[in-house]
Amino acid sequence: TRLRQEKKALDNMGAATSSVDNASNCWNHSITEEPLYKGLATFQAAYRPVHGYLCAALCVFGVAANLASIVVLTRRTMVSSVNVILIAVAVADMFTMFFYFFHLLHFTVMSPAVLVLHTIASWLTVTLAIFRYLYIALPTRGVTLASIKNAYISIAGITIVLTLSTAPNYLMNEAAYCISADHDNATVYFISTPASLPKALVMSNYWTIAIAYKILPCGLLSLMTVLLISQLSKAAKRRRMLLNKAQAGEASRREQRNDRREQRTTRMLLAIVIIFWVTELPQGVMSLMCFIMASFQKNVYEPLGDVLDLLSLVNNSCNFVLYTSMSKQFRDTFAQIFISPWWQRGGGQAQRTLELEEHIELNENNSNRVEEN
Repeated sequence: TRLRQEKKALDNMGAATSSVDNASNCWNHSITEEPLYKGLATFQAAYRPVHGYLCAALCVFGVAANLASIVVLTRRTMVSSVNVILIAVAVADMFTMFFYFFHLLHFTVMSPAVLVLHTIASWLTVTLAIFRYLYIALPTRGVTLASIKNAYISIAGITIVLTLSTAPNYLMNEAAYCISADHDNATVYFISTPASLPKALVMSNYWTIAIAYKILPCGLLSLMTVLLISQLSKAAKRRRMLLNKAQAGEASRREQRNDRREQRTTRMLLAIVIIFWVTELPQGVMSLMCFIMASFQKNVYEPLGDVLDLLSLVNNSCNFVLYTSMSKQFRDTFAQIFISPWWQRGGGQAQRTLELEEHIELNENNSNRVEEN
């Protein structure tokens, strides 16, 4: 969404001298009459009516799921450097979806906030992959390099740097309007880039968003995905060697259990990385295509914009599903926090009812025996 507006702002910078001056162009949003582009426009028209409902449902689920993830991951038994980063990712994802849900109420404030939080979550995912690789690739130094202290430092550094680097983005929007000469009493209000902004600032902001916030994280995650898969392969070979040992003592079995647990954790984090890569890389590539091809933004990017937003929301909300499906420790902790208290209350009440019924039945039996005597 942000990139579509930035590219449109670049196209209109020369002509945009005031809100009223845009009146002659504000109704010109036609799609080039080519089969592919017409198909995308048709898809956009068909999908748009359900987009809001899907995104609203995803936002509600995502906020609740990320909040549950934060509660579980902050338990004392879950403390680790990886989980510290996962907590930060959940916080960023949760507020990204929260602001997206309400961004139409105040576009100028909400949209830059969504960009900052989403970018923080993206780079935290990169950091997560790096930490995991250090932990499994460097058995001795990895524990020190991927420590909880360094996780906090990484989170703070990423948050500060990205918040400062996205500051120019808050200057890119202003409310504007235009009046059409071809439509009676028709006034369109829209968000436009102020004409007073230097074109160099708009250009640098666009390139920062396209490369540093989209392409670069996806490139690094591609590299980390290959490295993590390589480490998983090495771990599988190491496990087979352990199983082939003649002496299967307690130490060997314990090492096998630890190895399996580490592999499950790595697979879970690898799934998180791959989902992020699949949902974010198309946006980065299409952002660059918008800059290279003048018609790409209007004819391809805008018709697919709602789908790209939906993919981002899927990425923001799916981590909880991965945690619960791939981590036994997360499931157990989640059940202990959210299910056990309710179950115990219900089970305790049932137990008390059963005990009361048994007590009444016992008293009745005693009374009957007394009467018989």
